[in-house]
Amino acid sequence: MAYAAGYERRHYTLREATLPVLEEGARPVRVLHVSDLHMTPGQTAKQRWVADLARLEPDLVVNTGDNLAHQRAVPAVMSALAPLLDRPGLFVFGSNDYFAPTPKNPARYLLGMVPALVLVSLLLWYPFAIKTHEGWSLGRPETRSHDYYGRFMYWFSAGLSLHRAHHLHPELTWLELRAHVQPAPSEGGRWLPRRRMEVT
Repeated sequence: MAYAAGYERRHYTLREATLPVLEEGARPVRVLHVSDLHMTPGQTAKQRWVADLARLEPDLVVNTGDNLAHQRAVPAVMSALAPLLDRPGLFVFGSNDYFAPTPKNPARYLLGMVPALVLVSLLLWYPFAIKTHEGWSLGRPETRSHDYYGRFMYWFSAGLSLHRAHHLHPELTWLELRAHVQPAPSEGGRWLPRRRMEVT
């Protein structure tokens, strides 16, 4: 967040790409795509940077919206784009061009995460982290943990189902642990979560 607020919003970027879409020998066409200016009235440096894009002498200007970030930013945007308005172009509005930003309560973001955290705890942490460490022996973690059978449980849990394999091979990423998935026994149903328990 600090990077976005302190650096990225002041680091304007022009990227150029050449696309071989015209017939051989055709005159090149330069298209300037402008998007997501999120302009406020006080961003004079950004306004000058946008206005300077006219030096590229584009044949076509495409503006895909979200130009505004303040109710009073329309004059600033018009001033910044003024050097380009004499060129052929087209535009579409973004949501920020219709609706002004309003202050948000950060506590709402945190409260909104609670249901997701509870869901993750119920579906992933409890069955795959706690239940696979119940302790079928009192030895080291790699000897008292165990795995779930099957590729479905592996992908569903993002590798958490291979708790024992993780302890035995801590150098492997969860994708590399895929080689240690054991197929579920045929009896009992393919999709049921069943643990591979080995007493050592």
